[in-house]
Order: sequence, then structure tokens, then C-alpha cells
Amino acid sequence: MADTFYLHLCKSLGRLDPHRGPFYDVYDRKIAGRTHVRYSDTNLSHGFHTDSTSASNLPDVVGLLCVNQAPQGGATRLVNVSNVSARLATQNPKALAILHEELPRQTRSVTIGELDPTAVDTYPVLSGSSEARTLRCRYMRRWIEAGYGCAGCVPPSHVINALEAFDRAMETDSAMLHFRMAPGEILFLNNHVILHDREAYQDLDGPPRLMRRAWIYGGYN
Repeated sequence: MADTFYLHLCKSLGRLDPHRGPFYDVYDRKIAGRTHVRYSDTNLSHGFHTDSTSASNLPDVVGLLCVNQAPQGGATRLVNVSNVSARLATQNPKALAILHEELPRQTRSVTIGELDPTAVDTYPVLSGSSEARTLRCRYMRRWIEAGYGCAGCVPPSHVINALEAFDRAMETDSAMLHFRMAPGEILFLNNHVILHDREAYQDLDGPPRLMRRAWIYGGYN
């Protein structure tokens, strides 16, 4: 019943992902430590991020249905990129400028050490502006650093410094939302302006933590 209700809600917001099916089950597949592993398939924290790295595949809305919550950890954290950008504009405008530059992203798995420019897309972390209400964000630090590796180089120090400043600004955002979803609760996020994170967790006895994720296209932005 929850799946059916969730499906109708998702369809009311836009089109569901035609490639992976309507939902993707997010749970610990016990593969942490292997190469090319998505954080969503582990019990680790992601760090703040938006979903999808491919330039041609950008969901407007991310939906999460909590099926089971972990007994320890697993809290959800949310920040608004407008707040973070405003702080950087005052505290570190150089970092903010770098985040508006084109940066590489690894978009699919490659053999470690292999140079494969076809596995790299390039676009900025931030685009638009708060003043014009066009500010948008696409970010997961891991895939930026991996994108440099696919291109055969290491991230320059000024880029690393900018990414660290961005991470610090998110981690210390006084407006951050921090909460644990309960079974049956549903969350919809604007994937252009809200960065999310899931804290590390532990499955103990009983059913494992399970979130049913939806990528929705054509929704609000």
C-alpha cells in the first residue's frame, strides 16, 4: 500500500526514471571497501551531495520512502545551497568563484588507474546566482576527484581548497536540518538546490535499513 501511494505521489511530480525502473532500493549490500562502490549501496555516510553525475541525466526531484530505519545512525541531513553560497560569498569569495568553474566528474566505473576521458563529464558545482533566483548545484566530491584521475591528473590545490571550503560551509550551516525518518515517511527534495547526506548507520537484529529512492524528471526546479 505504501509503495502504491508513493508511486502515485511521484508521478504527480513528474516522470520517473525510465532506465532503472521507478524505484531504487537503498540499503547496505555489504560491499563497502570494494572499488567503484556507490555510497548508497553501503552503510557509510555520503557527505553532502546531489544525485547523479552524468551531464545528460539530472533528476529534478529525489524521493525517499523510508521502509525500515536503522536502530543506530542513519539520520538524514539537508542544507540549502543558497545559504552555503551566501556564506562563501562573504567568507571565501575565491572558493566560490572556483565552484562556478567547469570541473570534471567521473560518470561510470573504470579500472583503477585507467585513463578514460569518455567516462568524464565536465560542468560546474554551482551555476546561476541567488540574486536572480537561478542558483543551482551539482555536487559529490568523490566523483570530482575521480574525474581528474580518469583524465590522468590530480586535482590542483586551489580546487581542493575550494571543495574543502564548500564542505566546511555545509557542515557548519546553522540552518541545516537533521532528523531520522521513520518507516512510512516520505521525503521529496529539489535536487537542484538541496544537498543531502545520510549519516553512517549499523543494522543490528531485525530487518535492514531500507529507503526506496525515486528519481523524478520534469518536477519543480
